[in-house]
Amino acid sequence: MKKIIISIYALLCATFVMAYDFSVNGIFYNILEDNAVEVTYNDEKMMEFGDCYSGDVIIPATVTYNGTTYNVTTIGNMAFFDANSLQSISLPDGITTIGNDAICDCPLLTSITFPATVTSLGTSVGDGCSKLFDIYIYATVPPATPRSGSFSIRTWSYVTLHVPCESLEAYKADKNYNLIEKIVCIENTAVDNIHMGEKNAQKLFQNGQLVIQCDDKSYNALGGRK
Repeated sequence: MKKIIISIYALLCATFVMAYDFSVNGIFYNILEDNAVEVTYNDEKMMEFGDCYSGDVIIPATVTYNGTTYNVTTIGNMAFFDANSLQSISLPDGITTIGNDAICDCPLLTSITFPATVTSLGTSVGDGCSKLFDIYIYATVPPATPRSGSFSIRTWSYVTLHVPCESLEAYKADKNYNLIEKIVCIENTAVDNIHMGEKNAQKLFQNGQLVIQCDDKSYNALGGRK
């Protein structure tokens, strides 16, 4: 009997092995192949996902740990699940994959913006986000979604999907997106394709706006129509 109890305890401990490989500046990562990483959550408090992220979270395009620089390509499954104090997420160019339940049950989140490099969305995007009314997708090709879809019934009726003007009809015709009642064209600005030069800067997208981050400072990039 004692051996059985010990075995069960060992199994439980193995089940709750930390879900992240390292953290930098409050962001938790798992190492993938080809020097890439995914953003994940801190599971040291087991199911208290909401304690991981709060306020305005900026995901970098690259992250360096133990002398190795990794490309941030994925928002992992449940990365921002139940983030009760999360107000905004800035995602850089280079993100290609959004995992299942990665951004849901975030009651303070008002908009989500996916960069042009995103190619696939997981389940439950924006589900349970009661203040969410705008989703921006800069990808010209509609990102792939699971067979069950990526969006909830609330999203179909209450959220406006903003997409590139040249891809408006493609999104409206795509069975994974055409249940959303309001699909509109993103207004281009003169700085959408800004040249970054040689400075340590990156383009981010936050609340539907292009943001330039250089070192420790962020700048909102505003401009008129082309």
